Amino acid sequence: EALELAEVILEQPNGKLQDIELSNVTLIQAMNNLKTVKEEAKEVALQKLIDYVQALEALNELNYTSDSFAKVTEQIKLGKQVIENPMVTLEELEETLGNLENSVNQLISLEEATLTEAREKLTKLLETAKAIVASDYTTDSYSVLTKAMEEATGLLFLRKPATLAEIEGAHLNLATAIDQLVTQ
Repeated sequence: EALELAEVILEQPNGKLQDIELSNVTLIQAMNNLKTVKEEAKEVALQKLIDYVQALEALNELNYTSDSFAKVTEQIKLGKQVIENPMVTLEELEETLGNLENSVNQLISLEEATLTEAREKLTKLLETAKAIVASDYTTDSYSVLTKAMEEATGLLFLRKPATLAEIEGAHLNLATAIDQLVTQ
């Protein structure tokens, strides 16, 4: 805009000195405000990092495992250091943002951790139940165990992902069936 205005003023044969000077000042200001594509990308990346750090600071620590949350907290700390660095490069901003995103992707909710732990306990109990020798127990009591083993196997391996309540229920049923086995 400033360049076009300066060209118009210069093309006028009777241009006033004041108009030329004013156009010159406007053109210099416009040139001083020019940014390279990389500078603009850096500003966008910086703002994205600032916004992401602020959003992550709002996470509730109590909803996640302490280890996974500690990793995010460390990346937030590093992110703030990068944000405060006046000499930060676009590459550093992008790397920091990537590290933050990776740490968030590795966050483990307590619910997810509890479900994983419950699945592991049920798997171990199922292995114990499979090792039980049928001939050592009455047919009726072993039949109850077999049904509990089938339920557990279905939840662990054959069905859509099970809920925590389903896993815990299967564990209780299997443990009860094992405890109630009657020897011959």
